[in-house]
Amino acid sequence: MTSPYRPVTSGAYSLIEDYDLTVEAFGDDLARLKEGGLLVVTRWLQWPPSESLRLLALAVQAAERARLDPARSIIALRGYNTATVIVSAGRSPTRNF
Repeated sequence: MTSPYRPVTSGAYSLIEDYDLTVEAFGDDLARLKEGGLLVVTRWLQWPPSESLRLLALAVQAAERARLDPARSIIALRGYNTATVIVSAGRSPTRNF
């Protein structure tokens, strides 16, 4: 899935629905993962930070619905221009770093 960068601070694109970014779509993606697979989603940072917060909230909800522990299966990373959320299927042994 790819989405164009939309640097519009007025929120002109905030009402456009993206069906790839729903709890149901995240759940479908998690269900398709093989053992040890990862769901990786990256979004452009915007101000206010609604995209990155929404992305993390979607990942947490989808993980909970898939009966995963969000604290053990989700990592959120923020770069200079992007936010990335990685969700592990949780089927392989976890490592403590």
